[in-house]
Amino acid sequence: MNIKEKLAKEDGTHMYCYKQGAFWVCYEQSAYIVSLSKAYKPSKKWIKNIAQEVVTIGFPNTALQQWVHEQGVKPIISTEVLNVFEWGNTFVVEGYVKWKNAIVLKENKTTLHRMHIEEVRGFPLATSTPTDAFFLHSLQLKIKNKLSKIATYLQQNNVILQKTAHHMVSVTNSYLGLLSHYNTYNLRHKLLFSKPPCLLYKMGYFHSNIKKIMLYKNLKQQHNKYLLR
Repeated sequence: MNIKEKLAKEDGTHMYCYKQGAFWVCYEQSAYIVSLSKAYKPSKKWIKNIAQEVVTIGFPNTALQQWVHEQGVKPIISTEVLNVFEWGNTFVVEGYVKWKNAIVLKENKTTLHRMHIEEVRGFPLATSTPTDAFFLHSLQLKIKNKLSKIATYLQQNNVILQKTAHHMVSVTNSYLGLLSHYNTYNLRHKLLFSKPPCLLYKMGYFHSNIKKIMLYKNLKQQHNKYLLR
């Protein structure tokens, strides 16, 4: 059962729990039902293949059994990968909507790409006016802020994780890729090499057209200060 099929079942009348690895996971309305009695931390992510935000709550099997005991309920469907419970109380839609809206969307590469590709593609470059150009300036500020945070991290950490290094490079390349759709070489150069200085060159090298950065294959040999582990 794919995520689209799972979400289609959510109507607030039943609570659906799906086994995913070592955890049981509830989606959307089912997750909200769980949150009414348990203070589990929900997660909200943008799911690309269905183009929408989805909230989930996950918990181990012991937590599910505890919830069943506390609620005094039994599943109407129980298999190794699915448990379905009938929700006898009134489902308050307004409460569910308010709860979902209050959850912070988890930022990731897909989320960044979705937001900013729409912004860049929507910029009317051919017919832009000084007012329109304010949009591109706004995007420039967002990228500069992200690069500044990366520079600060690199200044404060002598040892970084391989996963962290790849994430920083991926985020940077995402922005550079967006800007490279247009004649923005000078802008990319200014963003990367003006103050505060970009320290990504400590971990890799830029292509001549500054469209992306490539990690050194062996950072330990390239720069002893920045070691991956």
